[in-house]
Amino acid sequence: MQASSRDRAGETGGRAAFACADFRRRFRWLIFFSWSIPPVFGLGFILLIGVLTPGQIAAILLTPLEPAYILGWLAFAVWFLPRRMRAVCDWLEGAPGADQEAVRRAVRRFPAEYWGTFLVYLSVAPASVIIAAQMYAGFRASAYDWFRIELVALIVSIIVGLPIFFRIFDLFGRAIGEIDLKRPIFSVPTKVFLIGALAPLLIDTMLVQYYWTRTGFFSAETFGVWLLLEVLAIGGSLIFAHSFGQSLTPLQSLIGAPRPLPSKNVAGLLPMSTDEIGLLTADYRKLLQEQQLQAEILDLNNRLLRSAGSGSGTAAVLDAIVGLCQQALGADQAFLIVHDPQAGDLVGVAQTGDDYRAEGHYRLGLDGQSLAVWSFNHAQTAQVDEAAGDERVSQAMRERFGIQ
Repeated sequence: MQASSRDRAGETGGRAAFACADFRRRFRWLIFFSWSIPPVFGLGFILLIGVLTPGQIAAILLTPLEPAYILGWLAFAVWFLPRRMRAVCDWLEGAPGADQEAVRRAVRRFPAEYWGTFLVYLSVAPASVIIAAQMYAGFRASAYDWFRIELVALIVSIIVGLPIFFRIFDLFGRAIGEIDLKRPIFSVPTKVFLIGALAPLLIDTMLVQYYWTRTGFFSAETFGVWLLLEVLAIGGSLIFAHSFGQSLTPLQSLIGAPRPLPSKNVAGLLPMSTDEIGLLTADYRKLLQEQQLQAEILDLNNRLLRSAGSGSGTAAVLDAIVGLCQQALGADQAFLIVHDPQAGDLVGVAQTGDDYRAEGHYRLGLDGQSLAVWSFNHAQTAQVDEAAGDERVSQAMRERFGIQ
């Protein structure tokens, strides 16, 4: 089966924008930092809060258990995760059998694979540190020590894992931006929730650790206040994420919609917020309406050419033109008025609510009072703000249609 022109264009554009070697190098460095920075930051923070002494930290690092744990996980992550993203490199290189669906699957499963391995690494790390300290540094850990070091692992997972995770998805965006993803992989509301929930969790946990270190006081009340703050942060993040989701709802409704967009999809594209997303939605709706209008005008032009010489065909096209003009201008009434050179006047052949009539619904003398006559004689478009005080407007029109 041959690839569609859109798929081929996407593949060519993606490969031109980003080379496989560049992607692989940057991706491996980000994975390397994800697994190499936590031990430095974590052990440094443990030293800062006084759980372990500098001598005990040195003993841990100079004995085989903790270095083996760190280097083993680092080697595994740098081997495993790039291997799972091989489909992206194959697509960038244009390897035989590479396709966009394999890239989509690889990127969609990446968050689970990344966080799964990263959190297992950090959740077991406190145990490796404590066991190494007890085996080689004479340290005897209490329940509080276990809890404090687990909190350090929580801090590290946020302060290191979250920014690098965002950077990796920025890399994906640059590398596979031309691929049609069908639906979002890492949505804006999800980003808002993660930042809104985890940033306060990071700050509060570091404050609790600092307070505990400086005062030596930590009770059930302290733990309860910390837990309450996290619940409030998560609740606030859910509200913010819902707000962003509401702003994006009109645009999300277009994802997977048939192309060209049906009129009902365009009509339903209404802003649901007053922020930049709402303004973008409104502008996008206007753009789509203009595009549809141009398509209808082109279709009418083609129909008019095909109907030349056929009275019935011309009548249908001209009636459609009147309706199209009314829609394009947002007017209550539209008229089609032509010049009769033999009689020397203007003939209204079609208008909203009345079908085309070759002999005309009415005639206007070129010396009469009418906005249509003025526009024809001066070869200009005209706009009237106050019909009652404008001498160009026909009195009969004002009375018949209630024009103001």
